[in-house]
Formats: sequence, structure tokens, C-alpha cells
Amino acid sequence: MEYTQAHLFKTSLPFCCFLFSNTVFYLLSTFFREEGHAIQSELNEISDIEKQVVGLKSILDQLPRTHASEFRSEISGLASQVKKEKKLLNTTLSKIVNYGVPI
Repeated sequence: MEYTQAHLFKTSLPFCCFLFSNTVFYLLSTFFREEGHAIQSELNEISDIEKQVVGLKSILDQLPRTHASEFRSEISGLASQVKKEKKLLNTTLSKIVNYGVPI
């Protein structure tokens, strides 16, 4: 049997699509896994920052109110920003895990 170019294309196309889809899946899962690890690292750093904020607030409680009020409002603003970023990162990490990508 003589194989024409069209016949070879028709018979090899499903195999090529299979290889392509597996390659894409592997690349995407690797990307999501790496992103998940990076997000977990950021969340660990955020936990450290939150502990430092608690320490700073306890130090500010020991200072006179007039001196501490300016710093207290700045620290509260930063803590609020960190809390928002933590929530966003947790949401993103949950989405990655829900896709079935192990982290």
C-alpha cells in the first residue's frame, strides 16, 4: 500500500494532537505548581509581617498617646494593606488547588 501525504497527515494528526495536549497540560501544571510555591512563600512572609505588626503595636502601647498616634495610624494602614494582599493570595492559591494542581 502506498501512503500519500494526505493519508499520513490523517493518521498522524490524532497522535500529534495527543502529544501537543499532553505537553500543554504538563507546561501549565508546572507553571501553576511554581506559582503556588511562590504564593506560599509570600504568605509565609506575610505571616512574619503580621507578627512584627503585633510587636510594634505592643511597643506603641507603651509610648505616650501623643507620640504614638501618628505611628499607630500608619501601622494600622499598613496592616490593612497586608491583610488585603493576604486575602487575594489565599484566593489565588485556592483556585490553583481547585484546578487539581498539587502544591
